[in-house]
Amino acid sequence: MNFKTLPFTHQMNSFNLAKDKKYWGHFHEMGAGKTKIAIDTANYLHMHNKIDAVLVVAPNGIHTNWANKEVPQHSFHPTIDYLWDGRPTSQKKKRALASFLDEEGFLWLYINVEAIRTKAGLDLCEEFCKNHKTLMIVDESTIIKTPKALQTKSAIYLGSLCRYRRILTGTPITQGPLDFFSQCKFLERNSIPYSSFTAFRNNFARQRQVVLNSGKRFNQIIGYQNLDQLSGLVKPFSDRILKSECLDLPQKLYQQRAVPLATEQRRLYGEMRDLYVSQLQEEHRIKGFVTATNALTLTMKLQQIATGFIKDDEGQIHQIPNNRLEVLSDLLEGFTGKAIIWCCFRENIHSVSAHLRERYGSGSVVTYFGDTSREERAQAIDLFQHNDECRFFISNKTGAEGITLTAAEYSIYYSNSYSLHTRLQSEDRNHRIGQTKNVLYTDLYCPGTVDEKILKALKTKADLAETILTDWRDVL
Repeated sequence: MNFKTLPFTHQMNSFNLAKDKKYWGHFHEMGAGKTKIAIDTANYLHMHNKIDAVLVVAPNGIHTNWANKEVPQHSFHPTIDYLWDGRPTSQKKKRALASFLDEEGFLWLYINVEAIRTKAGLDLCEEFCKNHKTLMIVDESTIIKTPKALQTKSAIYLGSLCRYRRILTGTPITQGPLDFFSQCKFLERNSIPYSSFTAFRNNFARQRQVVLNSGKRFNQIIGYQNLDQLSGLVKPFSDRILKSECLDLPQKLYQQRAVPLATEQRRLYGEMRDLYVSQLQEEHRIKGFVTATNALTLTMKLQQIATGFIKDDEGQIHQIPNNRLEVLSDLLEGFTGKAIIWCCFRENIHSVSAHLRERYGSGSVVTYFGDTSREERAQAIDLFQHNDECRFFISNKTGAEGITLTAAEYSIYYSNSYSLHTRLQSEDRNHRIGQTKNVLYTDLYCPGTVDEKILKALKTKADLAETILTDWRDVL
């Protein structure tokens, strides 16, 4: 087997373990290089005439990274590529797609997971898989964790049309072991001995029955069980590699920086906290419990105040005097390298980017979030990685998966998402193969606010929703 880029020992071991398997899950920690293993596997299968096509399904933006960076960098065999950019409407785009489907060679189709919920996207993938000997790869495979979701059903159907299937994720069970069910069903219908999600849940989740005042009943998950049994079930068709086991990567270093609330901010925070607690108390009185959705919504509203803005009932944004940008400036004073600045809210992205552009120049900053086009995202990564003038990469959860930002040795969490999955993914954008320096992570937080509760939950790898349900008065 020839390799375009030389694999690390752990990558070679994983490749040899899975290369001939019909289905496999690479549950490697982010940054351990599982994408290269999947590409090497595709080249191996193509070289042995077992496949002639690859379908890559990934979150939006990550599928672009496969096409523009990963496959060109690692594929030994020349490829013929088509990157999905919505249903083709112009005659030029229609001809390009028709030409791609008629090509003979090593075909790669890259499509975002949202597209396979559409008729156009699903029809294209169906035709592609039926007419080729296909390997299907689902990257960041927790995107198909929900059994009833249309994209999960579409992915499982498309997988049934393919000769080989792979799933890639560094966080297979970030929200709990129940995430495994649909991912396993995609790999192979009979990979685990459970035909229904209900039976799977009943065996691996601890539940209690909740009765509403209306008399309606439902089961609430309160914990998990039999996890050793679940590990044994998935072991025959998966492998798990941690970076600490395989790579001589530099250290992760952590620090926190307190941001005192400004006077008006403190007053407003206290008033809103009292209001939200009373709302949840009323919900608890009426229903007998507090829903995670309501508690998390109110938690995020308090977090918005702590980061310097509030949204009124009409959706208008109002800025609140705060100290966060001043503390950020202090952290960057004297720092001459590159930094990633993570924000939970797009309002934070706008304020931080405007502040840094004014201070360091317009060319010093790139942003990467929902409003950033596909072309702009690729340009932002390239500028940050290779242009010395570009020093700050400002993003939210949009940039937390599937991209490489090893030019940065510093990550600042201006505001934190309560999602453990997002935090783990974001930390490894710059702590991965290619990083040669220790990486420093700094969390900004306002003492005495939900900021502290979110950091505590992330540090202990706890699920904030469960923490809120256990003691929402303390969290708020």
